[in-house]
Amino acid sequence: MNREIIFRGKSSDNDEWVQGYLHKKRNFIGENYYIDCLKYGHIGKYNTIECVTEMVEPETVGEYTGLNDKNGTKIFEGDILKTQGGYNMGVFWHDEFTGFYLKNEKLDSTHFFGEAVEPCQCEVVGNIHDNKELLDKS
Repeated sequence: MNREIIFRGKSSDNDEWVQGYLHKKRNFIGENYYIDCLKYGHIGKYNTIECVTEMVEPETVGEYTGLNDKNGTKIFEGDILKTQGGYNMGVFWHDEFTGFYLKNEKLDSTHFFGEAVEPCQCEVVGNIHDNKELLDKS
């Protein structure tokens, strides 16, 4: 089974979320993260597409899990999902088990996808960078 490998991050220039292919560049200042993405636009009555490289904030970078929520929205590391039980859970990466899992510290609850939580029954309601307060409203 192949899965689409893409990343998401918040642009350093305009605070907008971008999705695409992640790469890092090291220079004399340090390491910067970039995402190559497609930008859609219009020139007159014509649609345009261009490939651009956006520098992103490193702490906002998250990988696509390969799963979609019940509305077909891609689920990324760092998203907040409302589960079928009505709880809000953050999506994180677990190094030891090399997999994505859901966690809510307030509930002291951790689940791997498919274990007790089916992604197709969840809904993306925000992310831990823009909507951290959603994790406290479970």
